[in-house]
Amino acid sequence: MVSVIHGNYSGFPCPSCGTLSQPLEDPDFDGFFRGASWICLACDVRTSVWTLLLDSLRSDNPLTPGAVAIGAATSAFGEIVLERELGTELNLAELGVPPEANVLGVYLTPLGGEQGVLFPTMMVQSLTREPVSHELYFFGHSIQGGAESTRVTVMCTWFNLTEPEAEPLMTALQAYSEGAYRQAIVPASVAVEDKLGSVLRDYFQQFAGKEKVESFLSNGATFGYQLSPLLPALMAGVGAPPLTEHLAGQLSRLRTLRNKVAHEHVEVSKKDASEVVLAAFFGFHYLRLYGNLLQVRISPIEGSAKP
Repeated sequence: MVSVIHGNYSGFPCPSCGTLSQPLEDPDFDGFFRGASWICLACDVRTSVWTLLLDSLRSDNPLTPGAVAIGAATSAFGEIVLERELGTELNLAELGVPPEANVLGVYLTPLGGEQGVLFPTMMVQSLTREPVSHELYFFGHSIQGGAESTRVTVMCTWFNLTEPEAEPLMTALQAYSEGAYRQAIVPASVAVEDKLGSVLRDYFQQFAGKEKVESFLSNGATFGYQLSPLLPALMAGVGAPPLTEHLAGQLSRLRTLRNKVAHEHVEVSKKDASEVVLAAFFGFHYLRLYGNLLQVRISPIEGSAKP
């Protein structure tokens, strides 16, 4: 049982003063795509959110995974009390973890006192790679001194539930967070390809039938042509900021890497995975933020203007 709940957080620390900032919201994404710097509200330092999040993704500290920094995961803190030679149940729901959430990790730190410390040994352990159970059982084992009880801090990190459209992106981020870099590439690519295809499909179906649009996007304007020059031309026409050259290049690189992973089974380094997964994250939100601007007020297929 959780005796004390300290709360939860999601976001990234300022690289200068360490103040925790909330995950990016739509104004932050819009500012990034329009060339604005991220500004810390506490110390006024200016930097690029791309650099901030890339550094977070590459951090080796398991207590601050990059998925938390970009808002894909949440960490919660609490305390349990271990009794000497007795079992203690920890139900993650008491920390606010939704029952359907995928848990990335659970970390326990005993707080020893003058009388020693009890160590939380697990009563049941699994050596296979399986989802983390939401109900955990620990045994208060004495390893130092004669303490009868010990407070233990608990940190649990889980992936946030999201809408179905973003599921491939969450799958990629979870694979990356678990060190499965090669397994992150295909879902990251799918997240961007599906979102881009959806945006363009909705746009062109205002002018042509569904079958013709599907044929055009599948056989004519495939992903490379959709990314350039089709998307930049359409977005320029509605006043949306363009994808940066760097981001467009990383998305093209993601597509190339996806083909190599799928067909050649190449290995993927952490450095490469961090760059293209983050590109998928920004690319997905670019399309989410500005895709609706392409919906013009005309009758479907016929092209006649609505009054």
